Order: sequence, then structure tokens, then C-alpha cells
Amino acid sequence: MSLFFGLQEGISVGEVESSWINYTLSGDMGISFSYSSIWMVMNDTNKDNDIIITLNPPNNFDLFAEKMIFGMERLQPNMPLHDYSNNAIKILSRTMDNFQLLDSNSFVVSGTVWERILFTHETENRVIKVLQFWCIKDNYVYII
Repeated sequence: MSLFFGLQEGISVGEVESSWINYTLSGDMGISFSYSSIWMVMNDTNKDNDIIITLNPPNNFDLFAEKMIFGMERLQPNMPLHDYSNNAIKILSRTMDNFQLLDSNSFVVSGTVWERILFTHETENRVIKVLQFWCIKDNYVYII
């Protein structure tokens, strides 16, 4: 899947196709993206400066099927990415059954440092593999 995701300056990953739909969060939160017209926005939650947006591909009838979730959370002022990442991994390891961190590293996209983690956990006797990215900008963490 190709994806366009922006943090006001227009960070992009992948290609934008003409059959894509633009999504912009109302207000000044600075989140917008384009997604394939065959995918659907399943929920859009904006509460107490935290945002969760879930995209599902077509024919997604399986509870554990592929999906994409965008999250945005207000942080303490000037929290370093490294500190956030360590805290996030600790929380995941405490809250998910059989959490296993497979890989973790930083990378740069359009001058912004992101953290990427790959992990597995178990739920309902299934092993789920999750790829998660996040970056910090203006005291918000953006999570994909």
C-alpha cells in the first residue's frame, strides 16, 4: 500500500494516486493524509488532545486482519524521542501478552527523526505482528 502522510510540511512516504481520498483533521492539529478510495475510515476519535484514526482495507472481515491506525498524543514539553520510545516499549511489554520486541531503530524522513519498532504479541491464541512508527513534533507524538 502506498501512503501519503503529512505533518504540516508535507512529509510523504509512497506515491499519491488520483483515486485517493484526502483526509484532514479539522482544527489546528496538523494531521492530514491521503488514502486509497477502496479503504475506509472506521473511526475518528479526538478527545483531550489525543487522536486515533483507523483505516481498514476492503473485505476486512477478520478481527486480526491488516489495518492502519494513526494516533496523535500531546506530550510533556521537550520530551526527547529516545525517552518516549523507551517508555512506549515498557508500556507495551507490560500490557501485551507475550510481547517480543523484534527490532527497533531510528530513521529520518524529510529532516524529521522517526522511531520504528517491530514486535509480536499474543491475543486469543494468535500471534500478532505489529510494525509501528512514531515521531515527535511540537510536543505531540505522531504514531502510525
